Amino acid sequence: MKSNNLNKKNVILIITTLFISGGIFAQTDNPIAKVAKEHMYPFTFDTSFRGEGWEKIKDDAKSHNHLLVGEDHGLAEVPIFTKALIQYIDYDLFVAEIDSVTASTIKQLAAQDIDQIDSFHAANPSALSFYSAKEEFELIKELGESNTDIWGLDQVSLFSTGIVFRKLNQICSSKEAKELTAQLAKQSDSLFLEATLKGNYDMLFILSSKQEVFDTLNHVLKNESLEARSILRDIETSWKIYNGIDHANYYTRLAGMKSKLLNYYLHNRAKGKKYEKVLYKFGAYHVGKAEGFFGGYDVGNFVSNIAEAEGASSYHLMVIGKEGEMNSFLLADGMESMVFNIMDKESKLKGLLPLANLVDENEWVFFNLRPLQKLIENGELSIENSFLRKAIKGYDGLVVIPKVTPSSHYKKIDKKD
Repeated sequence: MKSNNLNKKNVILIITTLFISGGIFAQTDNPIAKVAKEHMYPFTFDTSFRGEGWEKIKDDAKSHNHLLVGEDHGLAEVPIFTKALIQYIDYDLFVAEIDSVTASTIKQLAAQDIDQIDSFHAANPSALSFYSAKEEFELIKELGESNTDIWGLDQVSLFSTGIVFRKLNQICSSKEAKELTAQLAKQSDSLFLEATLKGNYDMLFILSSKQEVFDTLNHVLKNESLEARSILRDIETSWKIYNGIDHANYYTRLAGMKSKLLNYYLHNRAKGKKYEKVLYKFGAYHVGKAEGFFGGYDVGNFVSNIAEAEGASSYHLMVIGKEGEMNSFLLADGMESMVFNIMDKESKLKGLLPLANLVDENEWVFFNLRPLQKLIENGELSIENSFLRKAIKGYDGLVVIPKVTPSSHYKKIDKKD
């Protein structure tokens, strides 16, 4: 009698990733590469996207209510790619890895004329987190033209406290609260400039402030509106996360993002508002639909469950570069770039080498990961490398860009300013 295993349509594939001197030994002829080759589709980009891979991506994106793009931050090509998708598909909601104040700020700013936009970036360099980069902000302008709503789920960025305090100043009603928030906005901007000139990030407001500052804020704002107290809570929570206060950490941040997403949905549902097409753009660690790369379950899993509960569907797409340069987002360096290669020992994405090694220097490649997911679910594919296994289980598709360039900036920050 034949073994049950041999009766399966595919022989069990066992992938063993060998760690040698801290590096990864990955051959393009291993079993997973053989399967991946059957489901990889090239496409090209010069001034527009063309090719079989691009057509498949568009079809997959259009056929799902929720599209989640998991990126490697700081690449110019990712917002360009995402912008091309929203020119093809009308999204009525964009959910981003920024805080709620920054989200409302970029939506309002995107509707301004170019001189006002340039003036804002010059006066507030890096204050919009990733969207201080030109290519990222062009994506926001494209969304603005279709009047897409924007939600921000993340904590307050190290570089955004100035605009957040200015928002607080606008909505606070008492004289004492207005004076305090104006003072802290000015202090945040001053610390930002000093940190930039000296290259010392510890000077930034979030990293240098003490408990007494937040005690005073909570006391002065205790009778302010729910919106004001909610913004203050976001700033204080961010301070706790960055400094490890009260055991706040990465998982505190994830819980906060999921809580905000749920509150947004419940609030809009109560108003009778439902979004048919939703686009999410986060770091690649956040929007996989399965177990997170660091354990637990992240935003992508939460969205997958929400979509299922609504009778809708979600599509999870990772977009990464194989090699090139990326924006470092380091203030003292003027958001300069840094060189990277997925094969580097330090690369967080090196677990994807069995797939990335199939990509040559001439074309982008889209990998349909769902056949690999099915093999894993059926017990026909075992992958020992946890990053690769979680990537395949968490993402429906993967785009590998052979050579990437860094996102650029509106306002260069350097020590001459």
